[in-house]
Amino acid sequence: MLNLLSLFPPPYGGVAIHAIRLLECLLERNIDVHGFSLTGIPDSALPISKVSLFDVARGIGKPESIVHYHSDEGNWKTALLASRYWRRRSVPYIVTLHSFRPHNVFTNGLIRNALRQAYDEAAAIICISEEVRSSLVDLIGVRPEHCMIISSNLPVSSFERGRPLDTSIPSAWTNAPIRIVANAGRVVRFVGEDLYGIDVLLKAVTELRRSAPDVSLLVVVGNDVADHDLYAAWLHMAGQDTGLHLVNDHRGPLLPAVLHSHIVVRPTRTEGGPSLTLSEALECGHIAIGSDAVPRLPGCRLFTNGSDTDLLRALQEAVLDVRLGRLPLPSRTGEDILPRLLDIYRRSGLRLPETTRR
Repeated sequence: MLNLLSLFPPPYGGVAIHAIRLLECLLERNIDVHGFSLTGIPDSALPISKVSLFDVARGIGKPESIVHYHSDEGNWKTALLASRYWRRRSVPYIVTLHSFRPHNVFTNGLIRNALRQAYDEAAAIICISEEVRSSLVDLIGVRPEHCMIISSNLPVSSFERGRPLDTSIPSAWTNAPIRIVANAGRVVRFVGEDLYGIDVLLKAVTELRRSAPDVSLLVVVGNDVADHDLYAAWLHMAGQDTGLHLVNDHRGPLLPAVLHSHIVVRPTRTEGGPSLTLSEALECGHIAIGSDAVPRLPGCRLFTNGSDTDLLRALQEAVLDVRLGRLPLPSRTGEDILPRLLDIYRRSGLRLPETTRR
């Protein structure tokens, strides 16, 4: 059996959405798999069980099973504790890292060495981008040849497509002639600046609406408000314009809002990969705009990271295309992701159905 240990929604975020998509893809191919959630349980019939850190330490990963653990730099304690159990019980484990940003604790030599051992002894280490792999190698000293790069942008799940538009979204946005959507999983700074770039987006759209008042912006904000001063600044900026909407009690995936939008923006100053949010936009045939902080998927329109004036330029071009009916054709991305994962599972000892192995 494959044990998929991850964050699952709620709350909704990139790792949780990836886990839902991966679980669906595996079930569709008759893989013997069960999800184990370190966060919530989604309202669905998917086989997912809630577990605590204590549960993980005492038994996720039985003999003759393998574990696929999804993590980032913030979950280093779980990685240490769980990997120690798996190694003692000879349970093969695979780790996917969705980001690996600097953390003060990584300057501690004992912890750094213990983490390096945990990752080195994994059956496979998957990084969702070259940036994540480089950071892992630089910060922890994991062997680069032990880390492979596989993107996280699996196709949109049936679970997401079946969710209605959340009732927290204001009708002023849903009824606007031209609709822009963005999201921020957390309200937090990174190296002193707004990590998700919402400050840049609010400035750009405020200026855009001077000449295009029929444009409306929706920003879906996660419940994790780490920087209250930053959030107060967002609220102040949004409060100056009736066409700017911040929602922080959103209870579902972003996809329904993406489907209802014309333009999807990802203004992050940095992130682990090319962005599931932009991948969704491309798959659904919507205009996708992202900062050039990290490599983006083909089809994304770019603006200079941190520049509200260059984002304004990209938005003005996108709004003109919407008015002229020039929306992109839907495009699937990440078609090679699942076959590569299945190959890793097979090499790690998982028995795959005969039809899947062909």
